[in-house]
Amino acid sequence: MNDELAWVLQAQQGNDEAFTRLVEEHQTHVYNLCYRMLGEPEFAEDAAQETFLRAHQNLHRFDQSRSFATWLLSIGAHYCIDQLRRRRLSVFSMDEEGDDGTVFEVADPASPDPEAESVKREDRDRLRGVREADEDVQAPQRTQADGGGGGGDRSIHGLGTGYGRARPRDRRSS
Repeated sequence: MNDELAWVLQAQQGNDEAFTRLVEEHQTHVYNLCYRMLGEPEFAEDAAQETFLRAHQNLHRFDQSRSFATWLLSIGAHYCIDQLRRRRLSVFSMDEEGDDGTVFEVADPASPDPEAESVKREDRDRLRGVREADEDVQAPQRTQADGGGGGGDRSIHGLGTGYGRARPRDRRSS
C-alpha cells in the first residue's frame, strides 16, 4: 500500500494530520486546475479551498480502487464549472440601486421595439423594390408594327400572347 492510500484510510478514520498531508501533496495541482479554469488567482484560491473542504466532507464516498488525485481534481473541476455557470447567469435585483447609484428600468412593453421597427422598414423597402420591378416588366411595350411609338395602344399584353411569344405583324406594305 502506498503512502497516499494510507493517508486516505487514516483521514477516513478521522486523522486530521493524514488529511493535511493529502492537502500538502495535492494543493499545487488543485490550485493550477482552478486557476486554468477560472482565470483569476483569487477565484482559484477560493475554489481550491472549497475543493479540499468538499473532499474532506465526502471522504467516506471515495472509492479506494481509484486514484485519489483524479477524484480530488474532479471535485475541483466540477466546482469550477459551477462557478463559471453562476458567473454567466449572474442574477441581480431590479429593486436595488447599483454601486454607482443607477436603478434598473424596464422598458414599457407598449413602446415600439427599435429592432422590430427596423425589420418592418426593411421589409417595406424590399416590397416596394419588388413592386417597382414588377411594374417595369408589365409596362406597355410597343411592337415593331407600331414603329416603336405613337398610334395604337398595342402591347404584348394586348395581343393575347405570353411574354416572349409576341410576334411582329406582317410587314407587307399595301
